[in-house]
Amino acid sequence: MREQATLLGGDAADGRAVSVLLVEDHAAVREALAERFAREAGFEVVAQAGSLAEARARLHGIDVAIMDLGLPDGYGGDLIKELHEASPHAQAVILSACLDPEEARRACADGAAAALDKLVHLDEVVDTVRRLRPRDPAR
Repeated sequence: MREQATLLGGDAADGRAVSVLLVEDHAAVREALAERFAREAGFEVVAQAGSLAEARARLHGIDVAIMDLGLPDGYGGDLIKELHEASPHAQAVILSACLDPEEARRACADGAAAALDKLVHLDEVVDTVRRLRPRDPAR
């Protein structure tokens, strides 16, 4: 039996899947993440973006945004505040190849719920998202 996602009651008092936005400029990574979430009950990848500009148009109604920091048109961490403004309960998870401790601290200070290095297995990304709780917009 598959475990349901727990973000926003994703095991679902309301029965809806956790909506996921993937922000990653490398199509192969983005597609692998989308495929992995598609096999997981309780999640739905509702949008994908390869740049800041594309992502900005897709921030509304998102529960979780998984985002790279190094995007072709800027720093992915800049989307965190915009995500929280567009979807106040949403969580941001950083997934970056160049994640040093200082960048992780900066992303978390900017409001990211978690920061992962791209060396992790896809299962760890899914498990991280599953463990998230809705963000308290009052904080």
